[in-house]
Amino acid sequence: MSTPAPTLDAPLVDLYSQQAWHLGFAPDIEARYEADTGLQRSRDLQLAGLVALCVYDLFLFNDWLIRPEVLGVALFWRLGVVSVFGLLMLALIRRGLPPRWREAAMGCTIVVAMWGSSMIFRATASDVGVYDPFMFSLVFLAGNIVFQLRFVVALSSSAAALMVAAVHVLSPGAMPDTAKPFALALLLATLIFTVLACYRLERSERRAYLLILRETNRSQAALQTAGQMTTLSLTDALTQLANRRAFDLELPKRHDEALRTGQPLAMLLIDIDHFKRFNDHYGHPAGDACLRRVADVMRDALRERDFIARIGGEEFAVLLSPANAATAGQLAERLLRQVEQAAMPHEGLPGQQVVTISLGLAVSTPPRTVEPASLMAAADAALYDAKRHGRNRWVMAPSASPDVD
Repeated sequence: MSTPAPTLDAPLVDLYSQQAWHLGFAPDIEARYEADTGLQRSRDLQLAGLVALCVYDLFLFNDWLIRPEVLGVALFWRLGVVSVFGLLMLALIRRGLPPRWREAAMGCTIVVAMWGSSMIFRATASDVGVYDPFMFSLVFLAGNIVFQLRFVVALSSSAAALMVAAVHVLSPGAMPDTAKPFALALLLATLIFTVLACYRLERSERRAYLLILRETNRSQAALQTAGQMTTLSLTDALTQLANRRAFDLELPKRHDEALRTGQPLAMLLIDIDHFKRFNDHYGHPAGDACLRRVADVMRDALRERDFIARIGGEEFAVLLSPANAATAGQLAERLLRQVEQAAMPHEGLPGQQVVTISLGLAVSTPPRTVEPASLMAAADAALYDAKRHGRNRWVMAPSASPDVD
């Protein structure tokens, strides 16, 4: 189409005002429409096609009863031509014809069915043949209502079928001349009504799909926004680490996991040494940069499963699981040294050359697993000892020492 692709959030009247007469969507939406509905469409056509062929072949009983003289001709056209052709088209659809070819295959079946019916009509010498053209309308009903062919295919196949029927009806001697106009008028009216119904059915189907697609997209966008908001609510804006709320949610989860698996859980509480002096000397923008740098260094030093959060101004917490006392001590030492080796200048206090951290460590080992609040209190007490004994060091809570029974 030459019109720009409509957006799914536009009012439906605007969407359809941009569509061409053939009801096709913009290419990207049309591709998604086919991806979402194509498989079911193929299944529906296969079922409808089998039912239509059965009904078409059941007219053999009518041929046998009212015109047995042409039963051989009827058998040839109904079973040998129309049914074979229809089954072949259905088999190709089952194998996965592209959308346009799928619809074209069913449209061709409609034309072949009309041709077969017309040949039986021409072979009938008795007066009962005069009723055949009035039964041709069933072909339009099958294609446009039962198959619900796409509108363009329905229009073209119906026009072709009408021309086939008209050629045979208008042939000399086919039927009384007075009946021919009525037969053709009936066929034309049936074509118009069924094609119009086909148009409205497809339009309604596509309208319903757009509604579903639009609501699906809105739901996905809402879920994405909700996920982003949840992430923001659990993330520290400055350091991009987890915040205190996220830490408070994670701690009981890790505690319950330790109880369930019997694995130890360790907690580190970390404080940047003399950070107030750093802010006073360099200013708050530099202090923010310092916090981001320390956070990045510690995040890189930890294992993938470890959880780190900023829980206060210059305070951080780390959950290590699983981690016994020895492993937790090694990780505490690594954090301590890597922050120091980052060599961030700190001239806010005499004798303090670079930014350092102090750490308090507590380990909870089953079956003596302690409650989260007690574990945090032990780590906080250890941090206090580390700061009291000169900072730039880590201290393990006595109750968590490896040699405790």
